[in-house]
Amino acid sequence: PPGLSANLFPGKARFLFYRIYQTLIPMTDTNIRKATGGDAEAILRLIQDLAEQHNASQMIVWNADDLREKGLEAEHPVFEALVAEAPNGQIVGCAIYFERFSTWKGPNLHIEDLMVLPEYRGQHIGEALMDAVVAEARRRGMNRVELDVEGHNEGAMRFYHRKGFDTSSFPRNPPPATR
Repeated sequence: PPGLSANLFPGKARFLFYRIYQTLIPMTDTNIRKATGGDAEAILRLIQDLAEQHNASQMIVWNADDLREKGLEAEHPVFEALVAEAPNGQIVGCAIYFERFSTWKGPNLHIEDLMVLPEYRGQHIGEALMDAVVAEARRRGMNRVELDVEGHNEGAMRFYHRKGFDTSSFPRNPPPATR
């Protein structure tokens, strides 16, 4: 499916909306930090929960060791992750992302998954994770963050639109048939 993107140049209207909205959101008491190898099992549980929500549990082929080997502890990771850690130490959310390159737009970060446990949604944890990915893109001198979203996931599309992503050309699809 086509990706969504937000231009991170501060002069653009889409990003201006993002900056204004960002200042209105109350801060969460959740700690956002770079994921480590010790977080692999918790990240895998979030991935499994996401797959279950999409009736796609059978699609997961990676395990916690793969997450560590290919990303969290790799010398040259194929992905990176940020985790949201609740005050009790539980990992309640995660953003998995990687670098991409566009011959027209230059380097950018692509968010593969942004996950928050259902019981922690509505507490601005997704907002904090998204803000942290955008901050990382800026730190690297990138001007874009991209992501894909299922065409039937209206809640996610509303969230990304509020965060400044251009969702106008994204196709709306009916949800897949239940298996």
